[in-house]
Formats: sequence, C-alpha cells, structure tokens
Amino acid sequence: MPSSESLISRLIARVKALTSEDWNGVAGGRFRRTVRAISNFAEEHHVTPGEMLDDGVELGRRKVEGLANYEFSAALKNFADAEKSQIEAELLRRSMESDVNRKDADARKAGAEARIAETSALAAELDLIKKLHESGVVLHQDTKGNLTALPLPRGVTLLQLAKMKRLEAENSTPGVITRSDGTHVTKEFRGSIALRDETVIIDPGALVFGDVLALNVEIRPGAVVKGNVYARGTATLRSGSHLEGNVTTSKCSIEDGSYFKGGIDIKKG
Repeated sequence: MPSSESLISRLIARVKALTSEDWNGVAGGRFRRTVRAISNFAEEHHVTPGEMLDDGVELGRRKVEGLANYEFSAALKNFADAEKSQIEAELLRRSMESDVNRKDADARKAGAEARIAETSALAAELDLIKKLHESGVVLHQDTKGNLTALPLPRGVTLLQLAKMKRLEAENSTPGVITRSDGTHVTKEFRGSIALRDETVIIDPGALVFGDVLALNVEIRPGAVVKGNVYARGTATLRSGSHLEGNVTTSKCSIEDGSYFKGGIDIKKG
C-alpha cells in the first residue's frame, strides 16, 4: 500500500509538470479545486492523506469482493434454477410414464372384466337352455320383441331346434325354408344346395337348377331337379317327380311314375 509520503511526491510531480499557462488554465483550476476539496475533507474529518488512500484501497477491495460475491451468487442461482428445471422435467416424465402405465392397467382390467362378463352371460344362457329343456318348452320372440314360452315339438331337442334356426338364417333365400323334418325348397332355385348333414326336400312345384348335396334328398311329386344329386344317406324320387342328372348315394328309392334321366352310383356309407 503506498505511503502518504509517496502520494505527496506524486502530487508534487504532477504540479511540477504543469507550466504557468497550464496552472492558470483549466487544468490548473481543476487541480486546485481537487486539492482544496481533499484538504477540506481531511480537515473536516481529521484524517491524513495516507489514511484517505488506505480507505480508498479498502473500499476498492471491498467493491471487488462484492462484485465477485455477486457473480458467485448469480452463478449459484443459475445452477439452482437449472437443477430445478431438470428435476421438474424428470418428475413430469415420471408422471407421464406412470399415467401411461395406469391407463394400460385400466385397459387390461376392463378387458378382463369384459371377458368375465361374457363368460357369465354364456353360463347364464347355458343354464337357461338346460332349464328350458328340462321343462320341455322353447322361447319364441314375436316381431314386437315379446317372449312367449311354447311347448317343444315332439321328437325335437333344443339343440336340433337351434340348428334348424341357424340353417333357416343361413338359407334366407326366398323359397328355402327350414322345418323340423328338413330344409324345404318351395320355389324356383338356381344354384347348388349343400347341406351335408341335413335332409333336403324338394316340394311340389319347386324347380331346382343345380346340384343337391345332403344327408338325404327327397324329390316330391311335381318337383323338378336339373342337376346331380349326392346323398350320403338315401335319395328318394317320389311318383310324379322329375330328375335330370346323376345320382350318387348309399341307398336309392325310385317310385313308379317318376321321371329319371341319368346314372346311379351306389356307394357304401
């Protein structure tokens, strides 16, 4: 730290550097005002020039330390803000991941509950079918949606009845009707008829253009079939029936008065 003597020496050197013109000019005036202000401050506060210099240096050091502390505090704050943002981002990511996992678990739970409900509904239907069978009745629903319990036809089980209803739905072509004794063709029908495990009956007045494949085939009086007949059981041509086509069957019955044009192939089973 400079001593008061060195400070005075510098002041003297500065003064000596001034020419008479400088001393009487602006520079001299500024210098005199400065010296006067320093002197007045020193006299007022009873301090020496050396003490003033020491205080100035101390103030400068404190200012530098204050700036350093301020910058350090700002750096700490920025670091804390960055850490806070990173933590918030991680918490948000974990929250979103947890929400996705929760939704996935809810979806799996809903699927399991739906399957359980479907199984319960099927079990209830089976129980209802069992009770209906034991009671010998069948449910009928009219066009208005009203249910009525009707006696089950003799010699027909609920399973057979359900099968007939299924066939009736599948053969919704006009002129094809499923009854208790088999599937009846009552009108003109163009195309093949394939009901391998059922009995197909061609009713009087019906005209079939196509092959007929069934367990049993019966062509009744007044019915015409122009196609091949495949019957795993029995093929029957009633009196007055008309068939143009080959017959492949295990057993064939052709009544007198029927018209048959084709070949017959008898096969076992």
